[in-house]
Amino acid sequence: MMLHDTQLVAAIEERITGGRISAHAAIVAEMTRLAAVFLESKDDTMRSRAEDVRALQTHLVACLSNSPLPSGVHHDAVLVMHQLSPRDAVVYSRGRAAAFVVEVGGINSHAAILARSFGVPMVAACATLRDWPRPSSRSSSTATPAASSFVRMRR
Repeated sequence: MMLHDTQLVAAIEERITGGRISAHAAIVAEMTRLAAVFLESKDDTMRSRAEDVRALQTHLVACLSNSPLPSGVHHDAVLVMHQLSPRDAVVYSRGRAAAFVVEVGGINSHAAILARSFGVPMVAACATLRDWPRPSSRSSSTATPAASSFVRMRR
């Protein structure tokens, strides 16, 4: 939806042509500006859209650089990560993730709404994730009966 926003596309194009900067730099600059606008809102739902903008920025930059985005399937695992993009919410939910635990984001973010639509629970704004298992470690889960392990996703 956001990619069809003519104002957003025009602003990025103007940064490229008028500012004579790379597409990567133009996307980062415009998306950073847009995220800041959402963060200034007094409404929680609008503030949570800043994370959606950052996730879209990451996706667009990865497309430009032809870098792979994470898409591994983790059946029945609780995925512990810094943030969950809308794309990852769909991919991991279809891969039967048991739950998501994220440091950044809110219950009204696009990713959280998508996770709920797949019936996958999510704990958001969990600032103490530094103490959770390392990316390569797995541990037994007792919090969620359907989950067989925790998987700490890399940033």
